[in-house]
Amino acid sequence: MTNNSKVSVFSVDSSQFVREGIEALLASSDDLQYVGGSDGGKGTVDAIKKSSADVVLIDVNTCSPKQVEICYGIAKENANTKMLCLLTEAARGVVDECMTAGALGIMVKECSYEELSAAIRKIHGGERCYGPKITAVLARNYADQVIYGSKRTKRLTDRDRNVIRMTANGKSVIQISEIIGKSSKT
Repeated sequence: MTNNSKVSVFSVDSSQFVREGIEALLASSDDLQYVGGSDGGKGTVDAIKKSSADVVLIDVNTCSPKQVEICYGIAKENANTKMLCLLTEAARGVVDECMTAGALGIMVKECSYEELSAAIRKIHGGERCYGPKITAVLARNYADQVIYGSKRTKRLTDRDRNVIRMTANGKSVIQISEIIGKSSKT
């Protein structure tokens, strides 16, 4: 943490209005501090690194894979920085992508400030945190695996199952790639 033990927060969102809103909300917090923002364009990962942010709030929408690539860049370049993805909708594929990219938290943007600030604190402490709509998606994914998974699971190799296990236990893509001896892009 930086500055009087406050959790430093960086925001990545294409909307300047949203970034400024997050900054204004965090200004009233005793333990959270806004340290910068970006529209997600070129130089975002470097700006995050320079800010020494503890937590990055990153807008990920279903239309653009660019933000997920930023997540991978953050995981690679700023291993100590935690990510909280904010989604417009709880779409299964996007939730999966965010988790694969190393996000510790995922919430839908309609969450309250209290929910968002609590999530920031949790992921800063190393806990995973998912909003109610994200939890519903994860529960559906799990139910699908229980109901239909026997056919799918048999096709997974031991290494595939090991990677899934490490992901569920909170390992980042970078950490997993080092453990299994493969590129993080594999």
